[in-house]
Amino acid sequence: MLLGFLGCLGALKEVKVMLGLYFGLLLLLLAAQITVAIIIYTQRSALATKVATYAEELIQGYPAQGPPGDPHESWDAVQQQLSCCGWKGPQDWDHHDDTTRDMDRDRAIACSCLRAPNSTHKTPWMLPHGRCPTAAPQDIFPSGCKERVQTWLAGNLVTIAGVCIGIALGELSLLMLSMFLVRNLDSHYEKLLRGL
Repeated sequence: MLLGFLGCLGALKEVKVMLGLYFGLLLLLLAAQITVAIIIYTQRSALATKVATYAEELIQGYPAQGPPGDPHESWDAVQQQLSCCGWKGPQDWDHHDDTTRDMDRDRAIACSCLRAPNSTHKTPWMLPHGRCPTAAPQDIFPSGCKERVQTWLAGNLVTIAGVCIGIALGELSLLMLSMFLVRNLDSHYEKLLRGL
């Protein structure tokens, strides 16, 4: 918003310094976006490993009792929105703790792994947060979130690339427009403005 305000005010008041600053900041933003895209593309396997590790740590650290923290609530939202369970599958929730004898508690999964009851109805189902006892296999989402994310990315790759290219072209056109305005402003305009 600040960048847009700077460009609009610079163009409206015809102030070369503001337009030059707008050009420079927009050029830095575009260069940063291109750099991030290149890093993500070249380091995609390392990024996938880090995401998998983070997801597995979230599952391992999911509280057995009490309300989950913000990262766990976000993971619940991911599982519900993508209709998935665990990172690789529901078996991710079957971690066993050797210090406890209560195997039922260890086999409890996040309630966000469960299908909504009466899923034919259009009303959304509000999930309880935390863990639920292991339900029947048909009540648990069978796919892991890794598979669902890969499927979603593959299905929306053209849209994602199109949006990124569209944003880059928009930024390039704004860069050209701001440079055009800087080059074609009357050099005596600021003197005339101060004289009024």
